[in-house]
Amino acid sequence: MDLVIEENVDELLKAQTHMWNHTPQFIKSMSLKCAVELGIPDIINNHGQPMPLSDLVSALEGMTLGLIMVNEVTASDSIFLGQVAALKCKEAFKGLNSLVDVAGGTGNMSKGIANAFPSIKCTALDLPHVVAVADSQGAKNLNFVVGDMFRVAHPADAALIKWVLHDWADEYCVKILKNCKEAITRNGKQENNHKDIIIDMVMANKNSDDDLAETEFCLI
Repeated sequence: MDLVIEENVDELLKAQTHMWNHTPQFIKSMSLKCAVELGIPDIINNHGQPMPLSDLVSALEGMTLGLIMVNEVTASDSIFLGQVAALKCKEAFKGLNSLVDVAGGTGNMSKGIANAFPSIKCTALDLPHVVAVADSQGAKNLNFVVGDMFRVAHPADAALIKWVLHDWADEYCVKILKNCKEAITRNGKQENNHKDIIIDMVMANKNSDDDLAETEFCLI
């Protein structure tokens, strides 16, 4: 039985907001604790000069487990949002034959959409090391493409941009959006149903309740 159904989706969204509301409050203290336990201050001090991030990562041990935990949390969030989008935003996907999930990671968001809309050919675009570990199992209409969102986006009727733009300065966001516009354009023209679908935090949303407003400020 699916947990996310139309009857309880609003309640689950509120619960997700409540979870995100508390999570960022622990990040700084947890990051400091991890840095000390991993010996990062000593590694940098012993290096004797400014240390490139690549050298620091190479010097660290026990990093893999932390990255796996972060990836699992992100994956769970993407699966949930994919199911919610399919239920709450059906009209956004109406009439689409193809969709590219820009910086789509291992395809968890795309998989939710692909399963909800079997007629849409979904593609998750990301860097080589991400695509290398991606798995399309569970969705026949999902595939993966290696690409850099700052250079080009895979052609499709719609470009999905989830939790991406808030991480980048304006000039980089413009590059991403220009590439997405090009991806949904055919022969210099944009069809009526072709679109960019952006899922991200909206500041000063008049429909936000107190919990959601607090989460918005925690995540900026």
